[in-house]
Order: sequence, then C-alpha cells, then structure tokens
Amino acid sequence: ILRKIFLYLNVPDRLSASAVCQQWYRAVLDGRPYDDMRVVLQGDMTRGMNILAKSSRTFYGLVIKDGDKEIENRDFWENVGPHLRRLEFRECGVSERVFLMVLGYCSKLEGLCISRCDGLLIPGKLLESPEHAPGLCSSLENVRDLDLSDNSYLSDADFNRIVSVVGKLENLSLAGCQMSFHPGIYKRFYPNGRALSSSVLTFQTVVEYIERANIKLKRANFSRTLLDNKAVQRLAAACADSLTELSLVSCVQLSHAGILSLCRTLPGLEVLDLAENYHVTDLSLASICDTLTQLRELDMTRCRLLTSHSVAEIARLQRLRALSLSSCCKVSSAGFVEALCSNSRPGMKRLDVSYCNIDTYTVVALAKSLPNLTHLDLTSCPLLTDEAVHVISQNMRRLICLRMAGCETVTDNGICSDRTREDGKTRSKSLALLESLEELNLRGCKHLSDDGLGASVRFVGLRHLDLSLCQKLTDVGLACIGSHNPSLEHLVVSKCILVRT
Repeated sequence: ILRKIFLYLNVPDRLSASAVCQQWYRAVLDGRPYDDMRVVLQGDMTRGMNILAKSSRTFYGLVIKDGDKEIENRDFWENVGPHLRRLEFRECGVSERVFLMVLGYCSKLEGLCISRCDGLLIPGKLLESPEHAPGLCSSLENVRDLDLSDNSYLSDADFNRIVSVVGKLENLSLAGCQMSFHPGIYKRFYPNGRALSSSVLTFQTVVEYIERANIKLKRANFSRTLLDNKAVQRLAAACADSLTELSLVSCVQLSHAGILSLCRTLPGLEVLDLAENYHVTDLSLASICDTLTQLRELDMTRCRLLTSHSVAEIARLQRLRALSLSSCCKVSSAGFVEALCSNSRPGMKRLDVSYCNIDTYTVVALAKSLPNLTHLDLTSCPLLTDEAVHVISQNMRRLICLRMAGCETVTDNGICSDRTREDGKTRSKSLALLESLEELNLRGCKHLSDDGLGASVRFVGLRHLDLSLCQKLTDVGLACIGSHNPSLEHLVVSKCILVRT
C-alpha cells in the first residue's frame, strides 16, 4: 500500500517520506518510486560517488556534469551502473578509456547523452578500435534515445561509430552541433565516396544513416543548426512514417518554404518547436494550423513576424495541451482571445504569453476557456491589472506554476483582497486560493509589500518563490512568508533593499 501511495507523491515528498522510518525507507527501495528521478553529480563528485557506491537505493537516471578523473570509480559503477536506464555526460573531460569502462557496467541503458564533451571527441578516434564494438553492442543494444547535442567536434566518423553500437534509435538530438548542410561541402569531403571524415559532420551522413538503417525516429532535435529548407524537406521525407516530435529552435536558414514542406510531409506531427525562428510568417503558422491538426504542443516563442491574423487560426488546433507565444508582440489582445477562447479547451495545461499584449479582458476570457490550466506565464505583461489577478485567483484553481515577473501595475490589492457581497458574506480574491501552486514568480512587482505578500503567499506545496526586486518587502514580511510555506525549497530575494536578514 505504501509503495502505491508513494507513486502519487512528487520527488521531494517521496524523499521526505523515505526518511520517516525504516519501514517507509524499505518501501521505496524497489526503485519504482524513483523512475522519474535523476541523480546529478557535478564538479568534485568523489564524496558523492563514494556514498552512492554503498547505497542500497536504486536510481535509474544519472547525470555526470563537469567531471574528469574522479569519474573512474569502479566501486560506484559496479553498484549503480547495472541499474541505470539513462546516463548523461555533460561538459565532461572524460577520456575514451574511462568512457568505455563506464559503459561496460551499464548493461540496461535505454538513453545515452554525450553533450559538450570535447575531450572525448577532439581526437576523432572514438570507438575506432574494432575490438570495442562487440562489447558495446551488447551493453547498448537497448539504447533508443541518443543525445549528442552541443558537440563542436563531432564528426561523421564519430557519429557513424556511435550509432553502430546502439539499438534502433527512436529519439535523436544533434542540437547545437557544428553541422554542414551544403551539398558542396559534402562533395568536397567525399568526391569519390571515400571513408567517413573525422574532420566534418554533415547532414547528408546523418540522414543517410536514418534511411539506410530504416530508423523509425519518433523525436528529432536539430535546433541551433543551419538546417535549411531543402534539409528539412529531406529529413521529413526520411521520417514521414514515424516522426511525432520535432524541435527546430533558432534555425536561421529555415523559412516558410521549409515549414510548408514539413507540414505536407508530416501531417501526424504532435509536438513542434519553432521558437526563435525569425523568418516564420503568418503564412507559416496558417499552414501549420491547416495541416497539423494532431498537434498537442506548439512553441512559437519570439516568432516576431506573427500577427493576430494567423494566431487566430490556432483555434483550429483543438488537441493543443501546451502553447507558447512568448514575445509575439504584434499579436493583439483580441487575437489571443480568438485563438484560445472560441471554444472551451479543458485539455489545455500550459500557456506562455509572456512579453505579450495581455490585458484584463484577455485574462477573463482565458479563465473561462482554460479551466484546467496548470502552468501560466504572464511575465512582463504591462497591461495586467489587479482585476486580472483576481480573475486568475478565483477561476484557475488548478495552477501549479504562475509567473507574473515584471507586472509592475500589480499591487497588494491584486494578490490579497476581500470583497463583501450583497448577502453580507465575504468573498476572497487572494492568491492563496490557488492551493495547488508549487512555483510563483513575482520578480519586479515593485508595489507589493509585507501586507499583501504575507497575507497571500501561503501555500502548503509551494517550492519555488521569486520575490527579487520587490523593494517594499522587509524582514517582517519575509518571516511571515517563511512560516506559512513549509515546503519552500528555493527562495530568491535579491535586490530587495529593505531585507536585512
């Protein structure tokens, strides 16, 4: 019974519960309540590794960040490695010898990340020795998720050797890699079909691997690369039968023609991230809304050419669960209402309209149409008023995360106010009505004082609170907040000039 109960708790609560007594501690040792947890070891990790080497807990996810020689701890890997399902190396100076030693202990891996590991890739000889392949193929045969993002020295030869020892990939990330897309460069390095180069990473080699090995990619990430229209067309064609999630953040060569071909080839796409693509136009978004009717998540952050005309077409995407239109400054309040409030959207969970023209009228409409919203970002919406905050408090009771940083017109009356109705009863409009809140950001709300914050910031489950630049906050208000938020883990009060503690 305890094990089933623990599965419904979030990560901090599960850790706290395991410290209650020996019986509860043993109840979580089977590892199931830790499926969604990752252990992060960073910097000088010798002490952490020594502790975990003797631990009886089972963890399935491990991140090694900024590690070097201390990674070579055989006792640690003997205890932890056989249970790992996902292993991440981030910004590590690990050598090939240690890398191979570690993977030798990790026989159940399903996900592998090698990101910003220049020391491992600069020599250009990773996995070059044929004797390494059989052992690695056995250890990595279940790997379906491969993340090679942000590696400046990844080459065609390295890529080919890595993918040759993993299983049939379903998820591939090459975000931020120095990849060449121009056919001329490919011809220059491979004039007569010579062996794969250790000096360049080409898109042609990557997509040829997908086609040759008949890889059924479900998720692909080519963000922050020079992916152009022809490349996205070929990628879409290679993954037409399987791809459901695609991330193309800040692909500066991508334009409407590429997005149009993407829409025609991948009508079953469910997640699309086109954030920071400054050449995306109204025609692009209209094409997306017309053909990608299965979309569950859409991110158009900083697509600054979008206007209300195309954003209104989002009303056709009835399956949306998450939407970001952050920094789409040309979209009017009426455009947001038409896009999101034409019909009720009980399935919508996340909405980011930060740095947008959101006013009280828009918030009232959103509250009626999005009753089950759990994450709402209204950062730097200068038209947000106290009345809008009242509407949020009274109608969006399922919110877990609320961000209103930089909303300078919000006052104490907005976050904590009672109104007497005609029948003589008092109706609260305090933020405290949002009982499920776990994250609250009020950074830069300069009119908020001890009175409002102390009376409204009272949440049993609040874990992250940002009050930086709230210049009327004092030690008295801070003490009150501390005593009424027992789960608080992360508190930011920088540049609160009256706080002396």
